[in-house]
Amino acid sequence: MPSPGNRRLLEGGARTAACLALGALLWRAWFPAPAGDVALRLAGTGGLPQALARAVRTPVASLDLAVDSLPGASDRAVARAVAAAGTTVRWTLAAPPSVSAAVAEPLAEPSGRVRLVTIGRAEAALTVRDAAGAVDSAKLSTTGVRAGGVVVTSAAARLPALASILPARAGEAIVPTLGALSGERPRRALGGVALTSAARDAVTLERTGNRARIVAARVDAGRVLMLGYDDTWRWRMEGDDSGPSEHRAWWSSLVSSVAYAPPVQLTATPAVDEAPLAALVEAWGPPSDLAADTAPPVSSVAWDRLLFAAFLLALLAEWSSRRLRGAR
Repeated sequence: MPSPGNRRLLEGGARTAACLALGALLWRAWFPAPAGDVALRLAGTGGLPQALARAVRTPVASLDLAVDSLPGASDRAVARAVAAAGTTVRWTLAAPPSVSAAVAEPLAEPSGRVRLVTIGRAEAALTVRDAAGAVDSAKLSTTGVRAGGVVVTSAAARLPALASILPARAGEAIVPTLGALSGERPRRALGGVALTSAARDAVTLERTGNRARIVAARVDAGRVLMLGYDDTWRWRMEGDDSGPSEHRAWWSSLVSSVAYAPPVQLTATPAVDEAPLAALVEAWGPPSDLAADTAPPVSSVAWDRLLFAAFLLALLAEWSSRRLRGAR
């Protein structure tokens, strides 16, 4: 059991510690730490907008970010402005980004759809959002989705590369009808082939007798039209006076049926973050060696709590010692 002299020494030490803690609290309350001493440490990109909003309102000494998803263009721009104002911005990749580049372009069709081409890790999850929220989601693959339209002539149908998208197969040869170029049905004077073995969802657009000459079908997001006519130039060059205009109108109708172009000019492209990773490096510099598991610095509020706890413990220790030895 400690002697009375030792107890008084311990009580004096506890009293001194309580006074020092109370003095430190009063000093911090009277002379608060500069706001610029604040260091923000984020373990993910989700809290970046709030951290940037704080850095805009009050000075922040440093901002350390472990990037788990690439920040958008607006967040990059704000962080770049904050860095220019004096905040040290450091970042590192917590995980490889799923998408490193994307390009969006409007399609020439009445529905006004947009084609989105992305580059990223295979099988990575991709979510497309707009101002109203999520639009669609998918997994990246190396094959992609085929779209737009194509007109395939009977000669081009022999190419092996086109075999998987053809709506029909080239059949028997068709002998042209002599003298039909100047008649009411000039295309009867054009040779070619009959189209057979049409796909299940194919549509026959034109026949000569009971033999199909033009067949079309939807393939993925596009349309393929197969033509069984050869030497269509003869209609324009050897037909009557209406041949050139009728030939031009006919071909225009074929092309527009697979690749419709609206009469207005497309002047605006959708806003898309085309290369977020490259833009991030350009805006913030290369990633640093910031460790993802580094402990954040002790905040000002945490210091106040520690000092207050030390003050209470020191007072409790002195009071307990005095009561045990019978002193008041």
